[in-house]
Parts: sequence; C-alpha cells; structure tokens
Amino acid sequence: MPESITKSRAALWTCLLLALVTLAVYWPVFHCEFVDYDDDTYITGNRHVQSGLTWESLRWAFTTRYASNWHPLTWISHMLDCQFYGLNPGGHHATNVVLHLLNSVLLFAVLRRMTGTQWRSAFVAALFALHPLHVESVAWVAERKDVVSTFLGLLALMMYAPYVELSKVQSPKSKVFYGLALLFFTLALMAKPMLVTLPFVLLLLDFWPLRRMPATMRFFGREIGTPKPSGGKANYRATLARLVAEKLPLLVLSCSCCVITVWAQTIAMRGLENVNVTSRISNAVVSYCRYVNKMVWPAGLAVLYPFPQTVSIGHLTMATVALACLSYLAIRCAKRRPYLVTGWFWFLGTLVPVIGLVQVGLQSMADRYTYVPLIGLFIIIAWGGYDLARRWQLRPAALVPIAVLPILACIPVTRAQLGYWRNSVVLFEHALRRTSENFFMEYDLAKVFMKMGKLDDARQHMAEATKILPSEPETHLGLGMVLMEQKKFTEAAEQLTIVLQLKTNYWKAHAMLGAALIEQGKPEDALRHFSEAVRMDPTNAEIRSYWAMALDRLGRVQDAVTEYREALKLDPQIPGVLNNLAWILASNPNPGVRNGKEAVRLAEQACRLNGYRDPELVSTLGAAYAEAGRFEEAVDTANRAEAMATAVGNMKLAEENKQRTELFRSRKALHEASETVTNSAAANP
Repeated sequence: MPESITKSRAALWTCLLLALVTLAVYWPVFHCEFVDYDDDTYITGNRHVQSGLTWESLRWAFTTRYASNWHPLTWISHMLDCQFYGLNPGGHHATNVVLHLLNSVLLFAVLRRMTGTQWRSAFVAALFALHPLHVESVAWVAERKDVVSTFLGLLALMMYAPYVELSKVQSPKSKVFYGLALLFFTLALMAKPMLVTLPFVLLLLDFWPLRRMPATMRFFGREIGTPKPSGGKANYRATLARLVAEKLPLLVLSCSCCVITVWAQTIAMRGLENVNVTSRISNAVVSYCRYVNKMVWPAGLAVLYPFPQTVSIGHLTMATVALACLSYLAIRCAKRRPYLVTGWFWFLGTLVPVIGLVQVGLQSMADRYTYVPLIGLFIIIAWGGYDLARRWQLRPAALVPIAVLPILACIPVTRAQLGYWRNSVVLFEHALRRTSENFFMEYDLAKVFMKMGKLDDARQHMAEATKILPSEPETHLGLGMVLMEQKKFTEAAEQLTIVLQLKTNYWKAHAMLGAALIEQGKPEDALRHFSEAVRMDPTNAEIRSYWAMALDRLGRVQDAVTEYREALKLDPQIPGVLNNLAWILASNPNPGVRNGKEAVRLAEQACRLNGYRDPELVSTLGAAYAEAGRFEEAVDTANRAEAMATAVGNMKLAEENKQRTELFRSRKALHEASETVTNSAAANP
C-alpha cells in the first residue's frame, strides 16, 4: 500500500479519535442550563434572536451594537439555534460542542498540512480540544463568538497553505485560495474581532513552518532564520517587505474591524477612567504570566477574575523579566528551533486585543481569552518535546506515554470544570470560592437568588456587593429591591435614598423609592418621586409599570390597570407588565375588573416573550386559563409552574401552584378560593 494512502488513513483515524474523545469529555455540557451571565442578553432575553432568521432579525444583526459588540455572524448563529431548538439549552450547548470539535480537527489538519508531521500536530490538537482553560469558550452559550470565529479563522489558515504552495510555482489558482483566505478572515471578524491579529499570525507561519523567510535575518542585531536555504543571499528586507505587502488587504480589514469595535464598545469603555493606564499595563504584563501558569497548572479557574486594586512591584518586576527572558530565548534559538519564535509570539500577539491595554469591563483576565493564543504554547510543547526526545535518544515507544500523559491529565480537570457550568448558582458560587472581593459575582448571584425567591440569600450577597464597591448605585438599588420584597420598607427607602445621592438623575430609584414610601403610608412623598421619574423619561414604560404596581398595592386597582395599559401602549413587549396586568384581570375579586379572555392573551404573550422559562409567568397563565373557564389547561399549567418553581428553588411559589391545581380540578377560578388571593406571581418589568 502506498505510503501516502497509509498516512491519509492514519490522519482520518486521528480525526475520528480526536472527535470522539472530545465529544465524550464534553458530554455533560448537554445537561447544563443557560446561565444568568450574558446568556439572557444573547438568547433568553433577546427577542430579536428568539424570532429566528427573519429579514428583520438579519437587519438587526448587521446594524446593532447591542451587547457592546458588532458580530452579526454570532447573532445569526444564535438565531439559527433558536429556530431549531427554541430555548432548549441542550441544543445551544450542542452547537458549541460541535464547533469546538470541528476546530480541534481543523487545527490538526492545518498543522499537518503546513508542517508535514502527523503526531505532533495531533498532540497540539488534542491539548487544544481537552485543556480546561477552553471549557469557558465551549460551555458558555454566550461565548459562541469564540468557537465561531476560530472555526472561520482556521478555515482561513487552511486556505493560506495551498496559496503558499501554488504561489511558489506562480499558479493562477493561488489567487483563488488567497481570495478564500481573505473571505474566511472577513467572516471570522464578523463573528468576533479578536482575530484582528491573524495577519501577524500569517507572518509568523511564513517564518515557520512555511519557511518563506530568507535563510538568515537580523533581529535586534542577531542573525536568526531557518536552516533551509531560500535562494542564497536573498535580500531579506525585500522578502519581508513582499510578505508584509501580501498581507495588506488583511491588515486593512483588521484596521476597519478595530474602528468598528471601538464604536461598538463605546458604552462598555465608559468606566475606563476608573482604571488608569499604568494599572492596565501592569495588569497586562502580570496576566501574560498568569495565563502561562494556568496553562501548566489549571487550578483556581473562575468565570470572572476581578481587576486588582494594585499590582505589587515584585510581581510586576518578575513578570517583566520573565517575559523579556523568554522572548530573548525564543529569538536566540530561532535558527535551530524556529518553532519557538512562531509559538511564543503567536501567544503574545494573539492576546494583545484582550490583554487589557484597552480595558472593557472590570475583569483582569479571562479563561476564554486563551482559546486561540494557547495554540502557540502547545506548538512549543509539541515540537520542543520532540527535540528533547531526540537529544536524549528516546525510543519512539517511550514517546507515546510521555505524550499521552498530559492529555489524560487534562480530562478529569476539564470534566470537573464543566460541572461548574450546570447552572448560575453553581457557577457563581464557585467563582466566589476561587476569587476574592468579586463584586460582579456577588451582584449576579444576588439577582439569581432574587429570581429564585431566596430573599435572605439575595440580601446577603447584595449587601456584600455594596461593601466591595459602595460607590456603585446599582448594588444599593438591588439591595433596596430585595428589602422591598421582604417588606422592610424603611430599610429599602434608606438604600434607595443612597442611590439618589450617588446618581441623582436615576428614574428607577425614584420609582422604587416612591413604591417604598407608599408602603410606609407616605403617599404625598411617593407621588413626588413618581412625578420626578416621569419627568425624567415621560415615554418610559417601566416607570408607568412601577407606578401601577404601587397603585395596586394601595388597593387602587382600576388606576393600576389604567397605568399598566399605558405602559403597554409605550412598549407592548415587556413580560413583567403583561404578566402583572394579566394577574389582576385573572384574580381580582371585583368582577368588574376581571377579564379571563384578555388575561389569557396577555399571559400567553408574556410567556412567549420569555420562552416559558419563568415560573412566575407560567403561574399567572394558569390562573388566567382558570378565569377563562379552560380548567384542563389551567391544571396542566399549574403543574408545570409547580415543577419549574421547584427546579429553581422557589418553594413558596411551588406550594401555591400545588394548591391551585386542586382548586382548578374542582373547576374553580382563583378568586373563588377561600383564602386571600395574593399577587405572588407579580414580576418586575
């Protein structure tokens, strides 16, 4: 059998094995839920995405800078998922896993094509597929942009390899492959802007393994190069200029993408003045070393690492010296081991867009940022390990266990890391255990507990967030909302007053404070705050809805209904407003207020907008069905609401729906219950 056929079969079996192992390791992710950390922004709370592929949604994808990004292909991928899977998280996770699997296989194919080596390429691909640092990019549905952009970027590299081969013989077909590489690069930028460094990566690949550089070049006064001759005493400056000129179309795309990204992230960068340039540079230098450390020993991983208050001079000095020494060694050894230059500067260069020199958010670093950069370090490990084995004259049979050992070591750590993505509570609590003074995780966990009805836990974490960042009005607002739910109106008013001291022009604080004052028996003061909120934003539907909630609590039900209807005129697609109006129409004791048919319409619309994921909204729908005389549907819906409430830990709502099931079975609506009807299913806008 010809050797080429044997090698091709071996490559196919390698791809199959790589795919199967990756699928087996990542299997638990199919049972993970959406998390309350950008998944709501990207999917569960995004009606454009949930509508699937329509002309309107496509127009939105290409023109919006929602979520502080311009990445239309990422939006389209989420829309396709919603079209096929709805809001079933398993389907969305499956897409991420499949793309990660394809990326691993593509990486193997690219390296094999460019280097001509199979097992070292397979080793790099296996580390890429199974390393714990890559879990975040795969298990987090909202990080779809990582796996999509990398898939398209690797396709660009796949096209670049035949372009180089054909351009050597001046074949006209080379232009076709260059055009395809340019196309895939453009698409990659439309999925995530991080790959703006791809032209730089191509220059590194020109140096090694494609060996398009001269035999020797001067770098900081030192000759470097590959041992393979490239035309005698070729002028290396002319060669380098030609290779750079070849990348100009890609560089133009990169620059254009940078401009669009800055435009899209203007809002996210508004807090930049809080992190000075010196702090950002210091954190960037230290983060490079932290990434290397986590690659070697992936412990203490978390979904968010808070930005440090200070970086010690000792850590900064050691990190700077380490980076300088490693860069010097890579250049010094470039002539005999050119893969060191490609691998090391691949790592350094591809991290530049996300290393924090331009700070977006308050994270100091992120596991997801390593998805592409770690490929460079994996190349160094694979080829460097092979060179060491040859120097030590190890037999091929001894290399197998040495190579397999780090891959096997990744598997249990990756499986454990996947377990933390089961749901929001597990993910956030794990992050809090692994980090300190993590404001965002405290705040986000508090919001999750509020949604679950665990108000004591929500209050504890929201209070902790206010301690970490006392100048942030949102945390005081959140704490005020929790205290309102706990009917501690005096304490709630204190927190809401702090919000207005920190941010006077804040309509939501005025509205919430107005509601608290009503509960304290101070309607005149409350009216003043509601009037101020309306003055700030007269067309804001949420202001109307908060006022309606307050009127409902005062017993002015007819006025509350009027305000809810006004809110829906301003914005007919707020699930909380639809739900609260439906609840009044379905459960109020006054027959002149109730309207079962309209309650069903409103409650169904609220549930559709939310994807039938909120047990409070589903609970209201059950009450609406009962009021409309659709008791079989009311029983089924109440059972569903009970199960959903139990799943998220809201046992009070679960028990209420259990009792309602019996009521609906007896063909009675909610207002016919002997106990007092309370608005337990009320939802914030």
